[in-house]
Amino acid sequence: MGGSKSKAKNELTAHDRAMLDLQNQRDQLKQYRDKLETVMTKEMEMARELVAAGKKKQALLCLKKKRFQETSLERAEGMLFNIEELINSVEFAQMQKETFDRLKEGRDALQEIQSEMDLNEIDQIMADTKEAMAYQDQISERLGTQLTEVDEEAIAAELAELMASDLEAISAPTDALPEKTPEPAATNVVAAAVASSSSSASSSSNGRVAVAAE
Repeated sequence: MGGSKSKAKNELTAHDRAMLDLQNQRDQLKQYRDKLETVMTKEMEMARELVAAGKKKQALLCLKKKRFQETSLERAEGMLFNIEELINSVEFAQMQKETFDRLKEGRDALQEIQSEMDLNEIDQIMADTKEAMAYQDQISERLGTQLTEVDEEAIAAELAELMASDLEAISAPTDALPEKTPEPAATNVVAAAVASSSSSASSSSNGRVAVAAE
């Protein structure tokens, strides 16, 4: 049975045979056209040679043959044009039929899908969804997800406090003043003056002690 199915699948339809015959005829006409063009070229070359040799009658005969070949070529070109036009028309018609079949299949698939959906059921689903969303809003409100007036006031006070702190930070100096350290030279001068004063006082005291002793 498998062999019979494969054989039936490989059999050519009437449409396939017609297309094959048209294509074969087109190829034959192309070969005939090429042959005529080759013969015409040879006849023209021979006519030139005969004219150069002074054989005008033979050259005239070659030109007549060439003219006959030209007439046959024009007829072959006409038939070839008709064959090719017919092939193109058949191929386009086949493409249209395939497009129609695909559209029909798509329509059937769409209708099958739509038959599984009821408009009343769709309306009910939309209504249930809307009701569920409204119920969720109520749950959120009950759970206190929304801010109360007390919360709003507390947030406003916190914001004012932050703004005041920021203002104080901007107005206060950013760097502390450096401490003054005594210069080394001034310190040495003061130390020398103190030492000199102490020495003078000691000498005066010693002098008084000596006088008293005498």
